Amino acid sequence: MASLGNFRFHCTKCGACCKYPGLIVNVTPRDVRVLAKHLKADAAGMLKVLGFYQIEPGQGQSQEDVQERMVFPPLKTHRGPAYLGLLKSPTGECRFLAGDTCSIYAARPRICQAFPFSFKPAGEGPAISVARFATTSCPGIGQGEPVNPAKVKETGKLILAEIDEARAFARRWNNQPDGDPGAFKPARLVGEMLARVSGATTRPKK
Repeated sequence: MASLGNFRFHCTKCGACCKYPGLIVNVTPRDVRVLAKHLKADAAGMLKVLGFYQIEPGQGQSQEDVQERMVFPPLKTHRGPAYLGLLKSPTGECRFLAGDTCSIYAARPRICQAFPFSFKPAGEGPAISVARFATTSCPGIGQGEPVNPAKVKETGKLILAEIDEARAFARRWNNQPDGDPGAFKPARLVGEMLARVSGATTRPKK
């Protein structure tokens, strides 16, 4: 996005992004820890608010195409690879949407905090774009004051660091030997996320 300094966005609190059909709010290990602390939930409790989504490629697509679109890596489960995200209602709305209001706003995933922007690595800083679905569904785009470019870029750096952590976790998790029949159960997976200290947000003691 070449004209970030001229981009206007003001959240109208309409809830459209939380109701968008087919949208999966992916979560990183950091997001899981923050939400668990907010909800005062253990691994079993978190399984009541997290979903494991399996996505089949469309016509002319491959699993690699799906993974590129999802950005976050799939995780191995006892039922096959799946993407971890916030649970959705049968009508497709986010589990945490109350009316048009986010009931976990203070602990919402980083990807929600970044809306309507999406980020990819690019040299010294993140490449910034507007999420495709946002351009057709968000009435706040073009409204209000211009965004703060420095703040948007800082959010992008945080997201990319946390996606790196998610990918590192996925590599460790997915490369475990298959000998233990309970190795890839969701409760164990979430438990490991909750037990880990994020390298993206903490520094090792000297």
